[in-house]
Amino acid sequence: MGNIDSLVFTSKENPLQNAKWYTPEKEEDYDNQHIQELEENGYTIARIYNIPEYSNGLTSFIFGKDSDDNQFFLHVDNFEHGWNRWGYIKLDDKVAVKFNELKQNDTTTATEIKEIEKHEM
Repeated sequence: MGNIDSLVFTSKENPLQNAKWYTPEKEEDYDNQHIQELEENGYTIARIYNIPEYSNGLTSFIFGKDSDDNQFFLHVDNFEHGWNRWGYIKLDDKVAVKFNELKQNDTTTATEIKEIEKHEM
């Protein structure tokens, strides 16, 4: 048998990124002025951390966390655009949420969910 060290590939660049079919993820730049306006209007900014898989299509709920690690249950019925834009939300996206009462050490249900304007770079 050969030496396993001879099978290790080392490179500073990922050779798959040079393939013609590779499309890098576009960085998104959130509109900080829009975030500031939303926060001034009582919204909390949450980052999507869990989108459950659903066998029959899109799930009607997802989960987000704010900068203090408070968790939020987000349901399509409380999303400003309803099902029209719900499917475009992806992991690590930011949304603005409102809620009635923050539950410590538990998941808080958002009563309003707004999309935050962003610009692709």
